Amino acid sequence: MDYPVLNKAPDVAAAVVPHAIDTNGNAVAVSPARPLPVALQAAVGSIAWGAATAVAATGASKQLIAANAARKALMIVNPVGNAQMSYDLSGGTVTLAGGVPLLAGDIHRFTGPDCPVGAVTFIGTNGQNLVYVEGI
Repeated sequence: MDYPVLNKAPDVAAAVVPHAIDTNGNAVAVSPARPLPVALQAAVGSIAWGAATAVAATGASKQLIAANAARKALMIVNPVGNAQMSYDLSGGTVTLAGGVPLLAGDIHRFTGPDCPVGAVTFIGTNGQNLVYVEGI
């Protein structure tokens, strides 16, 4: 829809004024007081976080989480009160001294290209839980 611009007819001004349709079906010029309507959408590449999962340590190397090619994010949490645990992002056999250390209360987060999609293994004190949250 054309509107006069600088008191000139629309054909002379060769201008188009942005407008929106109000609830009564009227064309209303866009202004700071009447901005274009906005439709919110989920961000492209957003992450849907799953529920936290606790896995009990046995004192030997074991799997924390299976491989998942669709994984976009991973959070590993060693709850407060636990002893140090260690993990291996390549899914191999891990030792307490040879893995990535995770002290009590620590959280390690991986997103984007840093996020492992293969299996992750860990080792810790028998009976203590290591927690993970996976994002898809």
